[in-house]
Amino acid sequence: MCMGGGSAATITVPDYEQYDQQFDLQKAAIEQAASTSTLTAQADLNSALRAKQDAATQLLVAKQQQADDTNAAAMRLAQVVGPPPREEHAKPPEIGVDERGLKTKKGKSSLRIGKVATTSGKGSGLNIT
Repeated sequence: MCMGGGSAATITVPDYEQYDQQFDLQKAAIEQAASTSTLTAQADLNSALRAKQDAATQLLVAKQQQADDTNAAAMRLAQVVGPPPREEHAKPPEIGVDERGLKTKKGKSSLRIGKVATTSGKGSGLNIT
C-alpha cells in the first residue's frame, strides 16, 4: 500500500466550442466561395441571354422595317407604272392538220374526196358500157 500524500487526479475536458466555431467559419467561407462562383456564372449566363434576346429583337425590328420599306416602294412603283397588262387567253392546242402546218379547205367541201384529173391517160378508170 502506498501511503503518500498527494491530491486526487482531475480530468480536464478541452473546450470544443472554439473548434466548432472555427469549423463553422471555414465551412461558411467554402460555401460562400462556391455560391459566389455559381452566382457569378448565373449572372454571366443571364446577361448573355439578355444580349441574345436584345439582338433578336433588333433583328426582328430591322426585318419589319425592311418589309415595310419594300411594300411602300412597291406601292409607289405600282402607282407610277399602273396596272399590269391583261394576260392573253389560253388557246387550245393545235392538233391534226393544224399541227403539221398543212393548209386545207375548211367546212363541208373539205370532207369530199377530190378527183384527180389526168389528161394524159388513156382511161380514167372502170368504164362500163
